[in-house]
Amino acid sequence: MDGLKFFFTRYDRDCDGYLSLSELRDFLDDNLFECQIGSEHAERIMTENDVDLDRKLDFDDFSFLLYAEKKTINLFYDCDENHDGFVDLEELKTGFQKLGEDYEDDIIEEIIYESDRDGDGKLNYPEFRSMLNSI
Repeated sequence: MDGLKFFFTRYDRDCDGYLSLSELRDFLDDNLFECQIGSEHAERIMTENDVDLDRKLDFDDFSFLLYAEKKTINLFYDCDENHDGFVDLEELKTGFQKLGEDYEDDIIEEIIYESDRDGDGKLNYPEFRSMLNSI
């Protein structure tokens, strides 16, 4: 399973193979935006990316929406070794090592500290994405 499929199945809460407007809004709020988005904005995103015009997003529609995010999502998925939706210190250190960067724990801790907006000691996807944009 790649990162896109992981996120799709995570937010397809009723397991019907589609993201409804509310499931899409939850995904966008949790992962791509710094604040809660309104229903009108989510509906516009749904309309723009609903290729087959059925008022819901199947996996292909979702993939189309996230094409630009795919590399970052897959990197997050690869780093999140236990697939709990977070990257902790050890997972981030391993991720950097896979990229040829061998940082000491104190450097990794500082990176997490600077990016960890909710203070839980690990990075969710928006925090991970923000971290990548800052280094």
